[in-house]
Amino acid sequence: MLRRVQHVYVDWQQFILRWFFVGTAIVLIFVLGFLMFSPVVRVRAIHVKRSDTRLDIEQVQHALAPLFGKHTLFLSQLEVLSLLRGVIPDLRKVRLEKQYPADIVVSVELDPIVARTEIVEPAAGEDTAPVPEGTGALLPYLTDKGMLIETDAPQGADLPVIYLVDWGARPQSGSAVLPPEFFMGLRDA
Repeated sequence: MLRRVQHVYVDWQQFILRWFFVGTAIVLIFVLGFLMFSPVVRVRAIHVKRSDTRLDIEQVQHALAPLFGKHTLFLSQLEVLSLLRGVIPDLRKVRLEKQYPADIVVSVELDPIVARTEIVEPAAGEDTAPVPEGTGALLPYLTDKGMLIETDAPQGADLPVIYLVDWGARPQSGSAVLPPEFFMGLRDA
């Protein structure tokens, strides 16, 4: 009789254990399915952190608009970088933080500005009328990669000035004007 009770106890124990594992597997499948197909884990808010005042947050959010509705779990930093690369020419680094279930935080770092530029007319030998900082006009600067950028945010008066001669092909904002090695040579000298 004792052996029979033990045998029934072992059978019930195996039965309960088996159904526990089956129930756990069903719950896991349900949770994974919910996470995969639920709108709860889709991007609903994008927060932008900037390291420089010359970054236009509205422009960044407009560039990242295609990310709304995408699955937060499968969103990659490379995807964010590719969207921002076309809009921000002096982009140095992008970091993506996911705040589950539906928010992302994008930290954007720009190339540092190393020089102020002034466009000089070739015949006059002097620069065009200088625009004082803080007037809201776009002022040209050079980044450490030699890229010309124009910004209305004052960047400091202690920057060296590089004069560019306008031979009829005025450099556009976002274009490479000088090679990065030029600034490395200046820094080493």
